[in-house]
Amino acid sequence: MRLWLHLAARVLGWTALAVVLLMGMAAMAGVVEGVRWGTQAALRLATLELLPVVVPVLPVACAVGAGVAAARVAALGEAVALEAMGVPPWRPAAVAGAVGLLLGVLGHEVHQRVVPSAAEAALALRIELGSAAPPAGWLWTGDLLLRTRDGLQVELGEGRVLDVRPGQGPPDRDQVRRARALREPVVAGPRELGADLLPLRVEAALRRVRALSCALLAALAWLGPGPRQGARLAPALALGLAFQALSLGAVAMAAAGQVPVLPGTAAPALALAALLALRLSR
Repeated sequence: MRLWLHLAARVLGWTALAVVLLMGMAAMAGVVEGVRWGTQAALRLATLELLPVVVPVLPVACAVGAGVAAARVAALGEAVALEAMGVPPWRPAAVAGAVGLLLGVLGHEVHQRVVPSAAEAALALRIELGSAAPPAGWLWTGDLLLRTRDGLQVELGEGRVLDVRPGQGPPDRDQVRRARALREPVVAGPRELGADLLPLRVEAALRRVRALSCALLAALAWLGPGPRQGARLAPALALGLAFQALSLGAVAMAAAGQVPVLPGTAAPALALAALLALRLSR
């Protein structure tokens, strides 16, 4: 038990370092962009926009963290000791996968509970600073077109106007949030993800699959490309970036209606599972 906790701590530590590095790069980019508004405003904007940028790429951090941890275990001779003890390679990989799954679940909760409010505050700050325009003219909520001035409701369907109803005042906060979630599903909250709208259903499915992807990437990165291959960082980074690119493509196809939602969002994770099974069979 102590051995597995030691390996889990290694993976967790290096993955945490990878996440910190990602956050540092994202924060630096935000500060550079916002420095023209002053240091305080730049730091506040960078902090608010940190999680919406980093959480979606958490699988890459899990891959890099597990790969570096495996490299350190090999460099310290611990991998040879494990082999001498008769420990099969899949067991340490399973520990790395468990850590990746734990971080993936944690990332999902952060995405659901923290990212939407942080993104909303960041948008409000950008409007205040003049970097983003406030909602103007009309808002599309997926089923209604709302006029921001007076809340006039225009129902559209089948390429034509179905109904026009007078509004009860400007759109409320929930309607504004849904309109933004349709434009940027990554910042949608649990309430918006419950809507039966294709972009939001794709985003909800993607978030559920991401935790499993973190686990699969961590296990694959721990095993490396070959049984005698010492390099881990470069293959792990390449694997994480390839997965991210494949995931973006699959999500775009699902959001466009070219493939069903669940198969489209789960395809990259299924590819990782097949690759892991192939690697373990060698």
